[in-house]
Amino acid sequence: MKFKKTMSTLLAGVLMASALTACGGEEKKPAASDGTDTIKVEFMLLNNKSGDGANFVLKNIVKEKFNIDLEFVMDTKEAFNEKLNLLVASNELPDLISPVSGEIGKDIGPKGALVAIDEYLDKMPNFKAKLMEDPNVYASLVASDGHIYNMPRFSEQITFKSVPLIRADMVEAVGKEMPKTWDELVDVLAAIKEQFPDTVGMINRGKMNSLWGHGVHYGTNKTMFYDKTQDKWVYGPLNAGFKEMIEDFRVMWEKGLMDKEFFTASTQQWEESILSGKGVFTLDYATRSITETEAYKKLHPEDENFKFVPIMPLTSDALNVPTLNISERVGVFTSFGISADSPYIDRIIEMVDWMYSEEAATLVQWGKEGENYTVVDGMKKYVPEYKAAYNPDGTIDPETELGLNHDRIMRVQKADLYEEHIDGYTEVLEQYKQDANLYENNNRINLTFTDEESEKNGFIETNLGTLVEEEALKFITGEKDMSEWDGFIKILKENGAEELEANYAAAYARYKEIIK
Repeated sequence: MKFKKTMSTLLAGVLMASALTACGGEEKKPAASDGTDTIKVEFMLLNNKSGDGANFVLKNIVKEKFNIDLEFVMDTKEAFNEKLNLLVASNELPDLISPVSGEIGKDIGPKGALVAIDEYLDKMPNFKAKLMEDPNVYASLVASDGHIYNMPRFSEQITFKSVPLIRADMVEAVGKEMPKTWDELVDVLAAIKEQFPDTVGMINRGKMNSLWGHGVHYGTNKTMFYDKTQDKWVYGPLNAGFKEMIEDFRVMWEKGLMDKEFFTASTQQWEESILSGKGVFTLDYATRSITETEAYKKLHPEDENFKFVPIMPLTSDALNVPTLNISERVGVFTSFGISADSPYIDRIIEMVDWMYSEEAATLVQWGKEGENYTVVDGMKKYVPEYKAAYNPDGTIDPETELGLNHDRIMRVQKADLYEEHIDGYTEVLEQYKQDANLYENNNRINLTFTDEESEKNGFIETNLGTLVEEEALKFITGEKDMSEWDGFIKILKENGAEELEANYAAAYARYKEIIK
């Protein structure tokens, strides 16, 4: 295969000498190091809770194994992204950064900001082994200059997203069967609305991203996506599934079966709809059925009938196979990047490669046995003081406070999480694995574009994104009649939808050349 032959070429390459122009701050100076003295490595991390990571389990492990002091610089999402952009512009990147998405890595890496990891593969046996398991992964990481700058997370765990969750007790109360299609869902919600007029039917916390989350069940997306059935990249709003989804939303809107705040509600508002008993149906992570049920029962201990459960994915005319979106098992979005200006590149390379080892798969994900977790039936279970579904009285968040099972830190995620058997819930998840088509975003394919293509794509996608969201709302709310749909498609094409598809087709052709 060509991707294997290319490895020798990449390994013989030379690190790019160019560097981003410094806009401020002094250039980092290499510190004397014999590989055993203590060094301080600044680790910029996206975390769901700010802080200094002083209690992160990884700090002690890395200090013991590599004599490295990790200094965490942590921010939540918006602050992290803003800071990363500023640091890139000023050439002041910290030693280690996570996440560096594939798109960002392929942009700033060739400009000299990041270490070309492929030139260190002879020193990274663990990472190289993971990289070579799947040619799609290798091909997805290659930047326009032929180098690799991203070190993704590899996961064996299946996390179900965009799962249909429904108030089963209300469905039973109106004498209906669980819906299997979106048309049947409309009938069920209408019957519930008639008997329980205060309900708002379908709720959402993804805002306009719901056009993607729901789109999975219609074989579409709100922008470009890889269509495995055609083996090509298509612009979602141009296909029949997108129109069918908008038509279904329109029917629900007209009948009052869809929350009027569907496209604006926050997570807090979404949760309030469930806890107040008004929300009937939503798409979300499967585990939300457990957490929201627990929260509801604390508020309404008298309501013994409440059942908020996952069901099989609904089918549509455009996609008649039950399909569920799952989290990426090769997390290119959650990649590590190493600053090309770090004076400790070799030491960091050694540490990061270890993080891809079997030993690290346990230590970085779970910590130490007896101290952070125990083993039950061969599966790992947090100690009682850590928050988990099976530890309702836990007070410590293992991810945000200890950095455990943290997808922006661990590089290998094992499927060894202990889960209690919950009647109804556990059986449905097993049914997903057996009977549903599991859709991993774009089939693990991440394309690389030329600078010209990237510039054109960015301009087109920005314009089309705004246009699609604005016009979709008009069709859903009845401001526009569906008879105007063909005109909408014409406008999308006039504004570059087909040019976008052509750019993606060219990039996909280059991608396939790598894995031949």
